[in-house]
Order: sequence, then C-alpha cells, then structure tokens
Amino acid sequence: MTLSRLPSIGLKFLLVAALGSLPACSLPQFLQRDAVKPALPAAPAPGSDFKVLQPGQRIPKVETVVLAPKASLLPPNEPVNPIVPPDPVPASATVPNHLPDSGLLEPRERGPRPDGPLVLALRAHLDNQYGAAVNHLGSFEKPNQELLLLLLPLLDTARTTDLTGRDPKGVADLARQLDAVGELVAKTAPLEIKTTAFVYKVVQYGVYDPLPAGYRFLPGGIGLLYAEIDRASAPPAVQSNGEAGYVTKLEGSIQLKDATGQIVNLYDIEKGKMVPELPFKRADFTRSPVRDFFLKVEFPVPEKAGKYSLILDIRDSEPDTPRRSRKVVEFQVGG
Repeated sequence: MTLSRLPSIGLKFLLVAALGSLPACSLPQFLQRDAVKPALPAAPAPGSDFKVLQPGQRIPKVETVVLAPKASLLPPNEPVNPIVPPDPVPASATVPNHLPDSGLLEPRERGPRPDGPLVLALRAHLDNQYGAAVNHLGSFEKPNQELLLLLLPLLDTARTTDLTGRDPKGVADLARQLDAVGELVAKTAPLEIKTTAFVYKVVQYGVYDPLPAGYRFLPGGIGLLYAEIDRASAPPAVQSNGEAGYVTKLEGSIQLKDATGQIVNLYDIEKGKMVPELPFKRADFTRSPVRDFFLKVEFPVPEKAGKYSLILDIRDSEPDTPRRSRKVVEFQVGG
C-alpha cells in the first residue's frame, strides 16, 4: 500500500510521529500558525494617560518633571536690598548697666503711706482735739493756717448738714461758714473793676441811668463814670464817737489820652492848676462789711472834639493788703 492511498487523517498522524523528536525551531511554519496565541489587551485610547502593560513587563521609575511657568506669569524682577550688618560697637564705648533715672522703676514702699499733716489735723478736729489739729498745721504759712482752721469745721458741718431743705438751721450755719472763708480769701485776692459805664446819675450799687450807646459829650462839660469794684476790703474800725463798724478805703486816679495816645492835662480844683492825672480818695463807714462796692467819679470833658480814652486806676489803701486794678474806657467828645 502506497502513501497516496492512505487517508488524510492517517497521513497527518504519521507526520507528527516522525517529527516529534525534532527541535521546536525546526517545526514548519504551517504548524506554528495554528498555535493558540494569548489574547493581547486592547490598545489604549488615543490621548490616554495610562499605559497598558503586558505580563512580565517591568515598570520604569517615573521621574517628576517640573515645568517652568510661562514667562508672562513670572513676577517682575525687583531689586533686593542687601542685608547690612550693624556697625560693631567700638571697644571704647561704654554700655550703661542701669536704666535712666525716670522714677518709674523705683521700689515702692510697702504698706500704707503715712498720713499728711492735713489728714491728721482733720482727724484730730473730728475727735474734738482742737489743740492737736492746730499743731498738725504748724508747717503751713500763717495765712494758710487761718484758712485751713476755717475749712476744718466747714467740712465737719458739710458732712452732717442736710441740703435737701429739711434742715434750714444747718444750711444757714453752713452758709455763714462759707461767707467767713470767702471774706478771708478776698483780703488777699486782687481788686477787680468789674463794670464801668458813663451815666446820667447813680442811685446805689447796680442802680444807675447809663448814657445811650454812641453818646458824644459836650466839649468843656463834666462827665460822670460809674464803676463796680469787686473784693474791696472793709476792715473793722471805730469812729471818733466810739461807734464800731467797718471802713472801706480806696485811692485812685483818672487820666485822659487823645486818639494819638498823648496825655490830656486836666484842671485840679484843689491844686488850682492843670495836672496829667486827677487823684481821688474814698472812705465809707458802714456798720456791716460791704460786699458790693461802687465808685462814682466825675471828670472834666476836654475842649477839643475827638476820640478819648479814660484810664481808671484804683488802689486799696490798707497797708497790709496793697492791691490795685486798672481799666480803660473810651468815649467821644463833640463832632
């Protein structure tokens, strides 16, 4: 039997059996074509960031690449100021080992502060130890001692007085003590010419008839000036007939100046001649101290029309309290 007569299946079997001992590289191509190949994964879609790996393939190490920003996004180049180290301290310089003497860091005394003489005097007065109160005030000047000795009982009265109107007697007592303090202070307070006015006539303090605004005096006439004086002293005095009271004594002068500042001489009746200023004196006796004091001063009106200034100068004639005050008042003559 010939090979051509064998069935096709038998022929293939004989070929496989004959070629079984041959190496794989010598197999014919038609046998390798029928081998089963492993299914490959689908190729990645275009534009994908992922890579499909095959079995056994090694993954390379991924290195991070930093992309430089675009030139348009970079900040402008700015000059950088170099850091300059401070100058070294010379060896000859001395560094103070203490802070300036500001008084803020001084150690404070521990415990309560000792009471001052005023506190001690007030405490002694409240304890009815009047002699001790006077001794505590010995470091003050005499006028201040007198004032403080009036204020101590005043503080005690103010502490206990009902000012709501239910204690009229206590309020009256407090008012008297306040008046005494005011009188003592007024002795050394400066004089003050409080109000002045050219008037037709004067009745009493605060009661007078003033000349109208812009009034022009008649040349060569007589003018009348009203002036209120604040804090004029009125010390106790005894009249020649033995009557006791108070006397207010003031001295002063009036002077006239024209629009150029030149002094205008005035005729003094007592001296019988022209003088640069007219003096005057005032002494009023009263049975009670005068609080509201006023002056009524007459003066000669210049013959020449124009604008003038009257200078009123007053002085307290008491030798213990030499005080004075001055005021300038303008007026118009004729024209």
